[in-house]
Amino acid sequence: MRGRFSYIFGPIPSRRLGMSLGVDIIPHKICIYDCVFCEVGRTKRQTAMRREYVRKDDVIKELEAFFSCYDGKIDHITITGEGETTLNSRLGEIISEVKDRFRYPVAVLTHSGNIYDEGVRNGLLLADVVCPSLDAVTQETFEKVNRPINSVRIEKIIEGLVRFREEFKNKILLEVLLVKGINDSEEELRKIGETCCLIKPDIVQISTVDRPGAYPDALPLSSEELRKAKMIISSYYANVEVLSRHYVNPEPLKKDIIGLREDIVEILRRRPLTVLDVVIAEGIDFFKAKQILSDLEREGVVEEVQINGTKFFKLAIRR
Repeated sequence: MRGRFSYIFGPIPSRRLGMSLGVDIIPHKICIYDCVFCEVGRTKRQTAMRREYVRKDDVIKELEAFFSCYDGKIDHITITGEGETTLNSRLGEIISEVKDRFRYPVAVLTHSGNIYDEGVRNGLLLADVVCPSLDAVTQETFEKVNRPINSVRIEKIIEGLVRFREEFKNKILLEVLLVKGINDSEEELRKIGETCCLIKPDIVQISTVDRPGAYPDALPLSSEELRKAKMIISSYYANVEVLSRHYVNPEPLKKDIIGLREDIVEILRRRPLTVLDVVIAEGIDFFKAKQILSDLEREGVVEEVQINGTKFFKLAIRR
């Protein structure tokens, strides 16, 4: 089914949002940042310019078509993008119409790079859940891990997040993604903890690199290092958790092999997957998932990569 759509993917299991139907409203890869860890790849167009990169009406038409033939479980419709979600100037209108028409809670993922903009915050106010990122709180570390466009200052982002918390009455899940040797020093973690006390998110969710990133120097922390990072941050702010890669297995989906292949390729266009990721996302058994990925690899559609000893598949680079 997914192969019919340009902007919709899923539903897929999310560590934070349950079964999530993704809606991309930014094309690949237009972003304020060029994060070293980004699983979508390197930024092709780095900009802070907001405009209607994906038309609202096109998104709504695809959602109507999707729900005309899907009646499975969905916990959230998640507004995201293959770049920075909030660069779409009609974000607020999209959230409002999605909620009115389809009656599911709406979550929004953002890297927070323009959260200081009042227009951005006003659009986000309409969501049920906002998942902003804050991977560093000092300018030097911020530039190393997120590689922002020149005009962006971390102080403005922090001020914007504090202001957003004052304005937004629903749930904020603040993600801190840690990269070994870049933003995981004790000093940076303590400052992150102090900053969380100012922002007051519902939960601070710590994660690390767990998929092949845009740059080879994006290395993951070990489980023990993540545990220690949590201890440091939680010594300042109580509501801290480590995001794991464990998901709830959905009900098996009834699709033929062509539909499964289309689904898998469409998700791979957005992020690398393990065999287990495919099992969970599609509700199929391990051997079927492995066979489909092996066939796609043999056909030159996907290629294998490894990170931290884990085998991933991603779309092959066409040469």
